[in-house]
Amino acid sequence: MMELSKRYKLNSCSWTRENVIITCSITFLILCLLDGTLTLLGLGLGAIEEVNPVMQCLIEKSPIVFMAVKSSLPVILGLILWKIRSRSLEFVACSLGLVLIAYAGDGISCLLAHEFMNEL
Repeated sequence: MMELSKRYKLNSCSWTRENVIITCSITFLILCLLDGTLTLLGLGLGAIEEVNPVMQCLIEKSPIVFMAVKSSLPVILGLILWKIRSRSLEFVACSLGLVLIAYAGDGISCLLAHEFMNEL
């Protein structure tokens, strides 16, 4: 079993797996909050439209609910990564990759469905 406190060298800094998980989770949270804020701003200005029907429903319900759901993904992902941090690095990387592909795939499928519906 790999030692939990194994260090990774990155630009002459020494990172533990725990530090990487925390840093990535916080960065992802900031990006999700920025995405949500810019989405609400763009919708308010009429510059964009939300094509994801789930997110559109949440925005119509309440912008606070929308932002809560938007920020829950990185928090949940961080908790999952923290829980499996003792597993092999390959397992953690594959788990993270699958979650991010599923997250991106949801947005892409909504965009494609929106474009398809506009063609009809």
